[in-house]
Amino acid sequence: MGQDDAARLAESNAVPNEAQNVREETLPATEILTAATPAPSDAENVDPLTVQEERRRRVAAAQEEELRWSNLRAVLRGEDARLGYKAARDA
Repeated sequence: MGQDDAARLAESNAVPNEAQNVREETLPATEILTAATPAPSDAENVDPLTVQEERRRRVAAAQEEELRWSNLRAVLRGEDARLGYKAARDA
């Protein structure tokens, strides 16, 4: 075994000192997401009306999806008599 091999073996078997055991501080999940998805360079120039329209569109889509799931649960429970034809068909 050469000197280099012996030095590498000693290094790999060495007990880590305190400096190596210090944990790195972790960021909260929200900061990680923010750091992982940088804002576009013109994020400040977005029209507030456009943002509001998009938010309302997304809320409407989520509410529609929730209604579909609710109707599906009603059909599976056998409570489809209270649903209209179209709601039961779309469920």
